[in-house]
Amino acid sequence: MDLQKENRAWNKLENLRMKFPEINEYIATFKDTSCDAGYTITNPENMQFFLKGLLRGVLADVLCAPIPQTYQEMKTKAIECTNAQQMMSNIMSSLTGGKPFRPFQPARQPTGQGSQGGWRGQQQ
Repeated sequence: MDLQKENRAWNKLENLRMKFPEINEYIATFKDTSCDAGYTITNPENMQFFLKGLLRGVLADVLCAPIPQTYQEMKTKAIECTNAQQMMSNIMSSLTGGKPFRPFQPARQPTGQGSQGGWRGQQQ
C-alpha cells in the first residue's frame, strides 16, 4: 500500500470531527478514512479515533453505562445519542418560539387524489 496515502489518511483520522447532527456522514467518512489508513474497524486505536471525533455531548452519552465494547456497539449508540440530542434540540426550539416540535414526520404518500385529498379524507 502507498505509505503517503496511509499517512494522509492517518492525519485525516487524527483531525476528523463530527458535525451535529451529521452522524451518518461522520461514520461513512470515518470508515473510508480508517480503511485508507490501514486500520481494521476492530482495532482498539481505530475505535479511539472514532470516539475522539464525536461531539462532546454525544461522546458523554456514548460512554454512559453500559459502555459499548465493540465498534458496532459504539456506532449504534452514537447514532441513537445523536438522534436523541436532535429531538431534544427540536423540543427546546419549539419551547422558545422556534419551529413547532414534530418528532416523527413520515414521508407523505401519494393518495392519487391530487390536491383534492385532505387530512382524514377532508376536502381542502
